[in-house]
Amino acid sequence: MLQSWRMPLLLVAMLSAFLFPALTAKAEGQPPQNVLVLHSYQKGFVWTDEQSGGIEERLKGAENAPVIYTEYMDWKRYPSQENLRQLYQTIKLKYHNIHVDAIITTDDAALSFALKYRQEILDDAPIIFSGVNELGVENIPDKRNITGVIEKIDPTRTIQMALQINPSIRKVYVVFDNSESGLSTGKLAMDQIASLNQGLELIPLNRLSSEQIVHTVSGLSSDSIVLMTTYYSDSTGRIIEFERFASELGKSSRVPVYHLYDFALNHGAFGGSLISGKIQGQTSAELALRILQGERADELPVVTDSTMRIVYDYNELRHFGIPLNKLPEGSEIINKPFSFYETYRTLVLGISAAFAVLVVFILLLLFYVQLVKRMRSRLEKSNERFSLAAFGSDAVIWDVDMSTMIYYFSDSWYELLGYERGEVNESHGGWREIVHPEDAEQEDRLRTQHLEGRSSYYYAEYRMRSKSGNTYGFRPGARYCAVQAEGISVLRDRWWT
Repeated sequence: MLQSWRMPLLLVAMLSAFLFPALTAKAEGQPPQNVLVLHSYQKGFVWTDEQSGGIEERLKGAENAPVIYTEYMDWKRYPSQENLRQLYQTIKLKYHNIHVDAIITTDDAALSFALKYRQEILDDAPIIFSGVNELGVENIPDKRNITGVIEKIDPTRTIQMALQINPSIRKVYVVFDNSESGLSTGKLAMDQIASLNQGLELIPLNRLSSEQIVHTVSGLSSDSIVLMTTYYSDSTGRIIEFERFASELGKSSRVPVYHLYDFALNHGAFGGSLISGKIQGQTSAELALRILQGERADELPVVTDSTMRIVYDYNELRHFGIPLNKLPEGSEIINKPFSFYETYRTLVLGISAAFAVLVVFILLLLFYVQLVKRMRSRLEKSNERFSLAAFGSDAVIWDVDMSTMIYYFSDSWYELLGYERGEVNESHGGWREIVHPEDAEQEDRLRTQHLEGRSSYYYAEYRMRSKSGNTYGFRPGARYCAVQAEGISVLRDRWWT
C-alpha cells in the first residue's frame, strides 16, 4: 500500500528535474549575479557619489544581493577619445571572464559608452541609466533592453516658489557651463522657465568667466534671482570645483541663489525643488533588481518623477530675512537650530496637557479645602452655641442612628447618672435596662408610634436608675428626620430633659 503512492511521486520528481532544470538549480541556490556600475564622472564628485551611494544601499539591501563592480570614467576632467580607448581596454581586460547581468550607468557619458560597447564586451547586458535628462533619453538610437531614471530638468516649481516668496522678481540669471551636458541643461532650464509665461527676463551667464559671474551677482537688484544648474568649467575652459564655486557664489550674491540639485545644499544653495542624486540611484537600483529577477528592461517604464525634494537652507533664509511661513507647506528645512518642542512635540503637548489637568485639579482641591474650612468653622461656631445652650439649660442629649441603632449620649447624661462610657452598653440599647420597669413599656410604645408615623411628635416620661442607685425622671421629646446617604435611609431621634 505504501509503495503504490511512493512510486508516482518519485517519477514526478524525476520528470520535474529533467524538464525544468532551471527551477531545480534555483531551488538549490544559484551563484550571485553581477552588476556593473559605470559612472561618467570621478569618485569624490558629489553628484556621482550620491548616486553611487543610493545604488549600493539598495542593491546591498536586497534579499539576493548581487556582486557590484564599479568603474569611473572621470569624463569631466578628461573628456577625450584617449580616455575612451583606455577605458575600453580596461573594461575588456577586467570583465572578459565575468558575466555581466546588468549595467547601471550614471549620466550621459557612461550611457553612451555602454550603448556602444555592451554587445562587444559586456555580454549585451540590459542597461539601467540614471542622471540622464529628457533630451539625452530621446536621442538614444537603440532603446532595446534599456530603462532607467530621467534626470528631469524642471525648474518651474522652483521659480513658482521663488515668486511666492518674492512676487517682485523680474529677472532670472541662469548659471551653466559650455560643456555638452551644461548647454543641454541650461537650454532645458530656460525653456521650462519661459513656458511659465510670467514675463521673466532670462539672462544666461555661460559666456562669462567664474570671476565675472561672481562680480555680476554681487550687484544684482532685489527683483532678481540666480538659478544655478551645472557648472564645472568657465568660459575660459578652466575646470571649476563646483562646491567651492557654489559657496563663493552664494556668499557674494545679493539675492537668493536657487539650484537644480540637492548636492549644492550647504554650499550656498538657497533651496528649491531639487533633484536628489541619492533618490536617482536608489530608483535605478530598484529597476535593476527587478530585471535581475527576470523582467525585461524595455518592459519597465522609464521613471520620470519621484526624485525631487523641496528643501531650503535655514541659514540662507535667515541671511535674506525670509520667514518660514513664506515657504511652501511641507518644505524640508536643513540647518535649523535644535528645537526641543519641534523634536518632541507630542511629548511636550502631552506633558503640558497633563500639567494643565493637574493645575485645574489642584485649584479645585484648594477651592474645596477652603469650602471645608469655612464649613468646619461654621460647624464649630454652631456646635459651640449648641453646647452653651445645652449646658445652660441642663439638657441631656440623646441621638440614635436608626440604620445602625447606635445611640449617642451627651456628657451631661453620664455626669447625671454616674456611668462611664460603655459601662451599660448604652450605645447598643443597654440604656433600656436602667429604665424603671413601670415606665419601660409606655416609653417603648410611644416611641414606636412616632417612628411608625402615628404621632407627629414623640413625648414621654420615665425614670432611670443612676449608678449610685438614685432614680432620675426624664421627659424626653423628639421628632425624627430621614437623611439619604449612599442610598441608606438614616433616622435620627433626639431627646432632652
